[in-house]
Amino acid sequence: MENRAVNLQDKIQILIDQYTKDKKKLADAEDYNNALTEENLQLIQQIDEINKLKSISDAKVLELDAQLRTLQSQHHELQKQHQDLQQLHQDLEGTMMSFEDLANDAILKIDSLVNPVSPA
Repeated sequence: MENRAVNLQDKIQILIDQYTKDKKKLADAEDYNNALTEENLQLIQQIDEINKLKSISDAKVLELDAQLRTLQSQHHELQKQHQDLQQLHQDLEGTMMSFEDLANDAILKIDSLVNPVSPA
């Protein structure tokens, strides 16, 4: 009977030791879980901040894109005006050359009337 009591006491001690080990493992697992939970919360905050910054930058990109389209339109209009002015300049140069030719011809005619060349 004493042998049986010792045997039972050994089994109880084994169970107590196993319980103690399991309790320690559980405490370690809870600590690890808490650390992971805290890390996850920090990551979620970082993701939220990144998403906030992304939406701000997306809005800025849209604004800059609209400004770019406006500037491109203005640039196109200015190029058209520049071409029109170049054409007008060429037309005016042509007109000036015509006036110069007319003026030279008129001067030559006036000179010939004022100073007729006598035949020799």
